[in-house]
Amino acid sequence: MKLRATLTDCQQFAQTLAHRQIAKPGICTQIQEQTGFVQWANIPPIPPDAQELHKIYQRFGHALATNNWVHIRWYDWRRAPWILWYGQKMHMLAIQTDFLPLLWRQISGNSPALKRLIYIYLQEFSLHKPNIEQVAQFIKSNLAQLDKTSVLYRWQQQQQQYHLFEPRQGIVRLAQACLLKESVSVLAAAGLSGSLQNGGYARSAYRHALKMLEQGLRQQPDDTLAALSHLLEWSLQGRQLRYPQECSLLLQCLLSPWQQRHQAPALLRYYIEVFILRYIGHPALARQYWQEIRPPALKVFQGWFVESQLQVFYTLLENNHNDPRWRYRQNFWQDWLQRGHIDESWLVIHPLLDDEICSRQHNKKLPGLNLTAQLEETHVLENNEIQGVLLLRIKNYLLADFIGGHQILIWRNKNPYAPNLYQKTYKLETLQQHAETVSLSHQNWQHELNQKIV
Repeated sequence: MKLRATLTDCQQFAQTLAHRQIAKPGICTQIQEQTGFVQWANIPPIPPDAQELHKIYQRFGHALATNNWVHIRWYDWRRAPWILWYGQKMHMLAIQTDFLPLLWRQISGNSPALKRLIYIYLQEFSLHKPNIEQVAQFIKSNLAQLDKTSVLYRWQQQQQQYHLFEPRQGIVRLAQACLLKESVSVLAAAGLSGSLQNGGYARSAYRHALKMLEQGLRQQPDDTLAALSHLLEWSLQGRQLRYPQECSLLLQCLLSPWQQRHQAPALLRYYIEVFILRYIGHPALARQYWQEIRPPALKVFQGWFVESQLQVFYTLLENNHNDPRWRYRQNFWQDWLQRGHIDESWLVIHPLLDDEICSRQHNKKLPGLNLTAQLEETHVLENNEIQGVLLLRIKNYLLADFIGGHQILIWRNKNPYAPNLYQKTYKLETLQQHAETVSLSHQNWQHELNQKIV
């Protein structure tokens, strides 16, 4: 009896619905917009796991080889976009002559499958991928047929503004937009949010933006500060490089414009140098990022770094009230710097002194402070105590000039007791072993030092 009553209720409910007017198709979209629900089109598709992907790939591969499509089910076609560029290049489904037309017939007008194809296109994008432009053209033609009630309509709008599915034009347009405005916001507005900001399409636009910025730095460096700021923001994800594979191109973009130019604008150079030191690292400490950098660009950065560390050293000398000769030392090293004789530098600072100079407002724009070593001594500094040391590589010699000291030490490069550059910490005694000395108390110390290292 209960079953019969339930069936009767269902029949009456069906009759009631038959006499009611169905809402217009756009009502769902309107409700979502008014209530703030997450739109289905904004939720990225979830890819099958590796094992399932391989099974789908094998299933389609067998169907292509035998021309027997009986065992290919409807949901296999919906998931087929995941394996377009799966496997070795010559065996990718995207390269098979007969496959793409079959796929287009199966998923044309199918919103879930089209959405999946859009995400895969943007995530896996590369102009070198087989038939990438044919895939883009299919997406573009399907989007053109959508009306405003479609959950994929926003992709039609983004296509109209950014030409995402006209690859060669879209990459240029997106790169230009990201250099003009806050890059992450531009990417999100173009539909490249979440993982798509790290995907192939965004990365291709990033590479093009690097070329555009490099050209701007060469031709009009004074007008590129905003573009540089936007690109550096784009280059980061948190405190890590967003595209570490593109680090060589990034370094070439930032440094190569100054190979022929004597001086980079001060503010541009400051931002570039601080960015490199904080997020990429010194060439001697982050070799994996610098291996492909051409020597002229590498020399630009090394020159900047030496000059920046000298500026910190001069500041420390000036603050050391027990050294009346600090200005003579500054002029001496500055002369050697301008003549291009200083190859490398490494500044070692007492940790308490490091905290003191970093806290001073006027020292915050010294890039050399972003990378220094420390003396291991941690007790309170005395007035007559050595506070730090500047290590300089000049020709075949290593020199040490001490802050709070009264002599310069010299080692030949072959001397086994010569300190190694680029260590994180040093003991003071290891910086004073088996070296020749030049006393700063002599009036002719500059001449004596020149004679020893020329």
